[in-house]
Amino acid sequence: MEFTNVVFDHGGTLPLSLLQMFVLILAPYAPHLSEEVWSQLISKTGDKNSSTTQWSVHRQLWPVFDASLLIEDQVPMIVQVNGRLRDTLSIDIDSASSQEKVEASAQSSENVRKYIIGKDIRKIIFVPGKLINFVV
Repeated sequence: MEFTNVVFDHGGTLPLSLLQMFVLILAPYAPHLSEEVWSQLISKTGDKNSSTTQWSVHRQLWPVFDASLLIEDQVPMIVQVNGRLRDTLSIDIDSASSQEKVEASAQSSENVRKYIIGKDIRKIIFVPGKLINFVV
């Protein structure tokens, strides 16, 4: 269901290579369903000489793990005003440890600005890479 939701959030279509990889990973859990989907994918490719045209999804090579895809360049930062969630910002991982940069980004957010504009900020609680809380 999670996969289906992501697909529909991105327009309802996926490249054939990603769909094939998903079916390969699904195969041990739903062998009959994945076998049927695999046969439909093969009929759509039209390339009868490809290695993916083997008759069974279970005869395919398992996808290779790519550790470089796990490296995050953005981190979600929670922005609170008086302990209440007002926004969640996506900040560069290099900037997430700098209170000044996170504070500037948070104060420029429309969702936060309406709660702090014209008020005196008494204290700023900052947890690097996690949250910033403005006490007004």
